Amino acid sequence: MRWRGDVRRMGRGTGRAVHLRFEARQRRRQHRCVDAFNDSDEEKFGDCLDPKIVLFSTDAELYGREQVVGYFHKKYFHQQPAARLEILERAFHPIGEAVWYEYEFTIESARGKLHGRGMAMCKKSDGQWRMATMHHSIANLESAAVPPDKP
Repeated sequence: MRWRGDVRRMGRGTGRAVHLRFEARQRRRQHRCVDAFNDSDEEKFGDCLDPKIVLFSTDAELYGREQVVGYFHKKYFHQQPAARLEILERAFHPIGEAVWYEYEFTIESARGKLHGRGMAMCKKSDGQWRMATMHHSIANLESAAVPPDKP
């Protein structure tokens, strides 16, 4: 199998070793996007997204960077306490200048804890890897505990 792009540049070694190094590099790249989400930094988060990103979830179909950033702004950014995203990526599949992978995520916010899973594809755009598609579903939503009224 002959891989192009970043996978080929990862160096020599067994196919499995090259693939593992590629996965580690992709996870580091995604870490900056998780940090941007957790910091409610819309500019940095938007830079993680391809200008023509498509996001499908159980409650939305979004097309383009502005719509996707707006969705996350409305649902999660600038909350008190801040929303926190944790993501576990796995099963990376490099395909030329693109890579798709599966993920599970948790978002803890003032509304509760949301657990979900999905798949995403990243591609190179202006020399950077950016999210081009995201498809996720909600597995579980634990509502935040409502404190009892004080007399």
